[in-house]
Amino acid sequence: MTLAYISVPDAYGVVESGVFRSKVLDVHNLPFLLHLQLKTILYLSNQSPPKAVTDFLDTNKIKLIHLGVGVWKSETSWKPISEDLIKDALEIVLDVTNHPILVMCSGDIHTTGTVVGCLRRLQQWSLTPILEEQAVQALCQEQGSIR
Repeated sequence: MTLAYISVPDAYGVVESGVFRSKVLDVHNLPFLLHLQLKTILYLSNQSPPKAVTDFLDTNKIKLIHLGVGVWKSETSWKPISEDLIKDALEIVLDVTNHPILVMCSGDIHTTGTVVGCLRRLQQWSLTPILEEQAVQALCQEQGSIR
């Protein structure tokens, strides 16, 4: 009997039932995705996902929604992420026909964290617990642990 090596993605976490978060996937994370039985991956980046990841998603009929190309940030704005990107991401996450969904970004956890924070505001969370959740996620990422 052979046991498959399963590697959890960096910054992986459960946002709520049917909604997960992580940094960009690596080829070693792909077996873990099967465990989640994902229907959709929302990729928040202006970079292309690795080919091994897109091939895996195609093979396993997991829809990839790649936001970021063209809506990442305005050239004239001080904002690091455009409001359109956040709005589009929230619409996708709130659409339960996309669940189970994994929200991931390629850089740091702050892009995904911004989307999750805005989702929490829509869920009537106050600002303090939103910031605490983001701080815990950032600390876990810094220490290399999962949440």
